[in-house]
Amino acid sequence: LLHTLGGSTHHRLFERFSRRNHRVMSLCHLLLRGPLKTRVRALLPSLLPAAVLQARSQTVEELCAFLEESAPSLFTPQLPYILSAVAQQPAARVPEAFRFILGRVYSNQMSIANICDASLGKALV
Repeated sequence: LLHTLGGSTHHRLFERFSRRNHRVMSLCHLLLRGPLKTRVRALLPSLLPAAVLQARSQTVEELCAFLEESAPSLFTPQLPYILSAVAQQPAARVPEAFRFILGRVYSNQMSIANICDASLGKALV
């Protein structure tokens, strides 16, 4: 059934039910371990900016748990996409997005300048 569903349905199902429903989480882990992980990784450029803009820490935690990575290692390669999405927001929403990135993702271990440098470094390589 999950293989016949198109678009971002896998992500929606995972995001909505994985933490609340142990059966769905187990199904995702058993049936879709390899292929779903690959698909979720391919969707990170759209998933992570949306999670940041909506300040959805639960989504970030579930993605980290599912992909078995820490938030910084998941976010750092995606910073160009995330910062591009943040830059397109009204000025009033930008500080909130950076607070989410700095506090929830990097645990206040980085500054905005460090994040921008990391983003530019990845984009220029």
